[in-house]
Amino acid sequence: DSLYAAKDWTGENCIKASDFECPTGMCERTSNCYWKSVMEGEERITRFPVDNYEKARDKLFGTHSESYIADVARFGLIGIVISIAFLLMWVIFLIGRF
Repeated sequence: DSLYAAKDWTGENCIKASDFECPTGMCERTSNCYWKSVMEGEERITRFPVDNYEKARDKLFGTHSESYIADVARFGLIGIVISIAFLLMWVIFLIGRF
């Protein structure tokens, strides 16, 4: 009885799509950023066309400088370098103080 289960208006019965058979005791998920809402007996529909999947995967995990992972690595590396510089300045201050 998950909050994320797709159920009918009574909240008692699972809604099942025709293109996927849920394991016994399990329900379809409610709509999310990937899937549209489940309609009883109809195929599930994704929110985005299949043609866009490869472009989205490349934008997220690509090795080019405009990918999300490259931005995270770039800003993470900048943060680490600044942290190490502050740590070194703190150590130098402590050594000079005593």
